[in-house]
Amino acid sequence: MKKVLVITLLFLGSFGLKAQDGIFALTYNMGLTTGSMHDYIEKYSWRGFGMEGRAFVSDNISLGGSFSWNVFYQEEIDKSYVEGNATLHGNFYKYINAFPINFTAHYYFNDYDAPARFHAGLGIGASKINQETDFGVWATTHDYWHFNITPDVGVLIPMNYRVNLFLSAKYNYAFKTKDQDFGYLSFNVGFAWY
Repeated sequence: MKKVLVITLLFLGSFGLKAQDGIFALTYNMGLTTGSMHDYIEKYSWRGFGMEGRAFVSDNISLGGSFSWNVFYQEEIDKSYVEGNATLHGNFYKYINAFPINFTAHYYFNDYDAPARFHAGLGIGASKINQETDFGVWATTHDYWHFNITPDVGVLIPMNYRVNLFLSAKYNYAFKTKDQDFGYLSFNVGFAWY
């Protein structure tokens, strides 16, 4: 995992940070599971982090990369759980750590100096999904790499000539691997620097 993080940081750090050349963003991420991931964990997640780097190839189009980490957790008291041909009864603690890494493309609907700069984009890449169910001293774990697609919408709201409030909503979908797919909405709040 350290190698993936180092490569991602180097990739995102390679983008220029001058005005209109590129954007670097850091966000606090929240998440809501969907589909089969929602069947496993229903609770809203307040734990997440993200970073993005984008380089402008024209006034309204940027290419870049993103990395995020969302943690989903749910506690189930006095429940039954089936794993293979075994059935366990008791208190269960479920975790999913999702690490989407994407190449991104975005289109900006407003000019650079607009009071709010709306954008829509698409990320394509891979997601590392760590899923764990704890039961007392026992645990079942599954680690998956998935092909990932992430459409998103957002807005940049200037605070001064270099710093913007950055708001976005993304749908992260990790396609099926070993009969498991994962999907969740993430709501992101942070800052972006030109």
